[in-house]
Amino acid sequence: MNTKIILTEKDIKRAIAEYLMGTNQGKAVSIRLEQGSNEVSADPREYSAFYAEVELDIEEVPSQN
Repeated sequence: MNTKIILTEKDIKRAIAEYLMGTNQGKAVSIRLEQGSNEVSADPREYSAFYAEVELDIEEVPSQN
């Protein structure tokens, strides 16, 4: 028996935002999914079927100097 899980754009964006907050990497201000291509390139945005561009809001921790 094969099971398929279909994630919508909203599901993917929510998962990215939750991951970033859960790993203390910051709060996602905006997340944009973009269409990529299937050609090989050094830039993953150019050969992935799609990629996410994330803008973060990161709180800086004051240094203890």
